[in-house]
Amino acid sequence: MTARVRRIAGALTRAEWGRVGAMAAVVAGLHVVGFGLLLGVVVPAHLAMGAAGAFTAGVGLTAYRSGCGTHSTPTTSRRSTTRPAS
Repeated sequence: MTARVRRIAGALTRAEWGRVGAMAAVVAGLHVVGFGLLLGVVVPAHLAMGAAGAFTAGVGLTAYRSGCGTHSTPTTSRRSTTRPAS
């Protein structure tokens, strides 16, 4: 193990790593449920989006991808509000 990996691994206690793992499992599970609903329920139902056309897997994947990384986190919010005026 490199020094960086040891430092990261030692940053949390065993209980904290367990909680991190549980949170990651919940997030992964929600992704599985969401994609399962998209591909197993929505796409086979051939739902229409008004006169524009059908709701396809491509539309669902585009909506998912456009939402990735666009949410502000407390860290980015704090940085943007505490920056000195230039």
